[in-house]
Order: sequence, then structure tokens, then C-alpha cells
Amino acid sequence: IKNPYLNLATLLIVLILLSFYYESGMWTRIINIVTFMGIGMLFEPVALLLLHAMNFHMGESYKYYFVMVICSFVRGNVMYILSKLISKKGMQIADFPREILGVLVMVFTFTVLNCCFVILLSLEAGSEKSLLMCASIVISIVLTDYFMLYMMERFNYLVQKQYEDAMYREEMHYKDIYYEEAEKQNKEVQKLKHDMKHKLHELYHLVENSDG
Repeated sequence: IKNPYLNLATLLIVLILLSFYYESGMWTRIINIVTFMGIGMLFEPVALLLLHAMNFHMGESYKYYFVMVICSFVRGNVMYILSKLISKKGMQIADFPREILGVLVMVFTFTVLNCCFVILLSLEAGSEKSLLMCASIVISIVLTDYFMLYMMERFNYLVQKQYEDAMYREEMHYKDIYYEEAEKQNKEVQKLKHDMKHKLHELYHLVENSDG
């Protein structure tokens, strides 16, 4: 299909149908589909640079499909690495609070839109230098978002550690109170035993004196 919008709609429909083969929630499906399509858009300037380096001309479909296969392979591996990193950290994006999830969606959406604007500007210029600048800008935008998300993840980790430390200190405080109370009760029991023993001795002496 020569119409890019129809191609995009077809890809979206195919991804939606494929997502039903996997057991996951609605938000997880949407996030995966949007991420896959967004990463594909981010690879557009790389594909354009490869086509330009191969002296692509209209009608040379084998060069076009060769570049598309390479970009699809890289995109699939990027998705795989992202899923591994997310699962390794034990994060479930669909379970994030709505506020954080909304920020992530906005960041990703504006990243893709900015990259699309840069790609359109580079296509208008049509030079190899503009394509190289386009790829550099896209990479810098992606790296900026990555470091921002990394800082969010580290901040979340530090907050969680602070919460765990606070809970640990509170637990130790209650344990100290428990042991102090237990020690106090133990002293009272020992004192009571001592008093009972003393009274038993007195009673024993009284009984002996009465018998004598």
C-alpha cells in the first residue's frame, strides 16, 4: 500500500490481533503496541540514512525491503532488551499509579512527535547532512528520556529503601519495647518467687516451732 496512513493503520490492526495470542491485561497490550510502533518511528531516520548510503532510487524495492528487515530486527531486539530489563527490575508498567503512567505516556508521545517533526524537516531538506543531524537529534532525545526514566527509577528505589529502613527501625523500636517489658516482667516474677520462697521458709520454721 502506497498510502503511509493506511500502512500505519494496517500495522496497528495486525498488532492488535497478534496481542490476543498472549495472556495480558488491556493496558499491557496497549503499552506494548504503542511502544513497538513508537520505536519503529524512532528508527525512521536510521532507515533513511541507510537508504541514502545505498543510493536508493524508486523502483529498487530490494534495497528498501533489506533496510526494513534490518530495522525490524533491531526494533525487535530493542523490545526484547526492554522487556528483559523491566522484568529484571520486577516492574509492571500496567500496575503503575495513574499519575506516573500518565507522565510516562506523555513523555513517550511527545518524544515520538518530536522525532516525527525532525524527520519531516530532514525529508524537506533532502540532504545527507540533514539526515545525519536528524539521526543525532533523535538519539539525543531518546537518551534524554532514558536518563530521565532512569532518574525516576532510582528515585523510586530510594523512596522504597527509605520506607523499608523506616519500617525496620520501627520494628526494632517495638522489639526493644517488647524486650524491656519482658525483662521487667521477668524481674517481677523473680522477685515474686523470692518472696514466696522467703515466706515458705518462715512458714516452715513456724511449723517446726509449733511441733517442738
